[in-house]
Amino acid sequence: MKNFIKQVPGFRSDTTWRKVLASIGYIFLLLGVLPVVFQGTFVDTLWNGAQVITMIAFLGAVIALFKGNVKFLHIVNRKVAILVLVVSLITAGAMPFPAGSEQAEVQEQETDQAENNELEAEKAAEKEIANLEQKEKPTSEQDTAQHQEKEASKEKQSVKQENKSAAEEKEQSAKKTATPQEQADHGPDAQVTRVVDGDTVKINLNGHEETVRLLLVDTPETKHPSKPVQPFGPEASSFAKQELSGKQIEVEYDGPKRDKYGRSLAYIWVDGKMFNQMLLEEGLARLAYVYDPPYTHYQEYMKAQNRAKNKEKGIWSRDGYVRDDGFYYGRGTEKDSSGNNNSSSTEEKASENEANEGEKGSSSSTLKYDPNGPDRDCGDFDTQQQAQDFFEAAGGPAKDPHRLDGRDGDGMVCESLP
Repeated sequence: MKNFIKQVPGFRSDTTWRKVLASIGYIFLLLGVLPVVFQGTFVDTLWNGAQVITMIAFLGAVIALFKGNVKFLHIVNRKVAILVLVVSLITAGAMPFPAGSEQAEVQEQETDQAENNELEAEKAAEKEIANLEQKEKPTSEQDTAQHQEKEASKEKQSVKQENKSAAEEKEQSAKKTATPQEQADHGPDAQVTRVVDGDTVKINLNGHEETVRLLLVDTPETKHPSKPVQPFGPEASSFAKQELSGKQIEVEYDGPKRDKYGRSLAYIWVDGKMFNQMLLEEGLARLAYVYDPPYTHYQEYMKAQNRAKNKEKGIWSRDGYVRDDGFYYGRGTEKDSSGNNNSSSTEEKASENEANEGEKGSSSSTLKYDPNGPDRDCGDFDTQQQAQDFFEAAGGPAKDPHRLDGRDGDGMVCESLP
């Protein structure tokens, strides 16, 4: 044993420091080689050990070729070294590293298992998606019809929503552009210099002062030389002053531009609204003086007056106050909150007598008014036939003192009436 140790490199001499260094080197060599040798199964360990021995023999043979011998490995000369070198090379080539070690097999199994798990997860996901798609598909003709009906309903709803949005956008756009367009179409611009009463104003038009009588409307009197201030007359004047005083307006003509007093006959537009219609809407005027029909805004005015009448606003809050030929102060009675008329017995009798007189007159004649009496217009008649009879009794169609035939002169008057 001592002879064997003395042949080991590092222990051949009795020098202590060489033995220590050799011992440390061999320990590190064992620590590096043993884990490689003793891994895997028993067969793997044998294979690994044989490979380590072959490697040592190869290294010893190479050293012996240069040095001449390696007594530790019993390589006594270069011939033996060459033989050991050839045998170690053949042995190394014939004994490859074992590919079936337990660790490699475990790693390979784990890798295969992970790949299989991923594939199974993908297949499960695809199967679930296919099931969901299958559930969504109709499974019968009835389901198909219901499905198509739902789709059609959704599409119809979508189209309706798009149309609604388009209509709203168009309406908003129209609102934005309405005022400039309307202002461009109504007529010449002017400025109100003075409000005379509810239906008469003075304006500055092209540097000249004009008196304008509002077309197709009549408000109760406040400044008539032979009549007292009539109910709702001050309210109409106050409303006109509030809406028109000092304002820039537009003047729209329709039919004859002047009346027999030389006043301009026109619609007045202020802030994009027609003031004539505003008076009717508020119940501060009646629709009247329809001299030369058809008028552009007649139907609108009639509807506005009917709305005010149905709501009993202003002049329509007094029964009998509004008549065909104007307003009758003292004849009308204002309604209280219960809807009863606060009329005196004297007024009731007067109304009865007046009605009786009307009945008697109608029995003797079909004319509503005396053709030789005060001036009448289409607004004074209930039907076209009444106006036509009155027109003919007054000398029409040869004569038309009340100017009922209009501009066409065809002998048919007040054609806008029912």
